[in-house]
Amino acid sequence: MNEMTELASICTSDLTQTAGLGTGPVSCEPYRSPAYFERERENLFKRAWLTVGRVEQLPEKGSFFTKTIEIWNAPIVVTRGSDDRIQAFYNVCAHRGNQVVLTERGRASRFSCNYHNWVYRNDGSLMGVPDEANFFDLDKKKCGLVPIAGAFAGGGGILR
Repeated sequence: MNEMTELASICTSDLTQTAGLGTGPVSCEPYRSPAYFERERENLFKRAWLTVGRVEQLPEKGSFFTKTIEIWNAPIVVTRGSDDRIQAFYNVCAHRGNQVVLTERGRASRFSCNYHNWVYRNDGSLMGVPDEANFFDLDKKKCGLVPIAGAFAGGGGILR
C-alpha cells in the first residue's frame, strides 16, 4: 500500500467513525421498496423543482403543451397566455376531476372539459359553466385550473 492510499484509508476510517456511520452491509430496501418510493414521491419529489419543457415549445400567444409528470402522478398543461405569460396548471377539471386538455400540444385561447363542458381560459380561469344557474353558490373565481409554481428562465421551464 502506498503512502497516499494508506492516508486515504485512515481519513475515511476516522470520518466514518466520527460521523457515527457503520461499516456493515447497507440495506437495499430503499432501492426496491414500493412503500419507500411512495414516501419519497410525497416527501421529496413533490417538493423538488422538475424540468418540464422548453420555452420554444410555446412559440406564440395561446400555445400550450400537456405532459404527465410521472413522479407526481399528475397531468399538467403549460400555456402561454394572451399577455405572453407562461403558466402551468394541473390538467384537471374542478367539477369532476376529468382531464381537460386531451391534445399533446397546440394553440387555443380556451379549453373545454369533454365531460360536462366546463370552459377554462388558457390563463386557468373558469370561463363558462353549462346550467350555471343550477350550481348554487358557484364561485367561478375559486374553480379555475389549479396553478403550479414554476419559472421559465434561460429557455427552460421548471415546476415545483
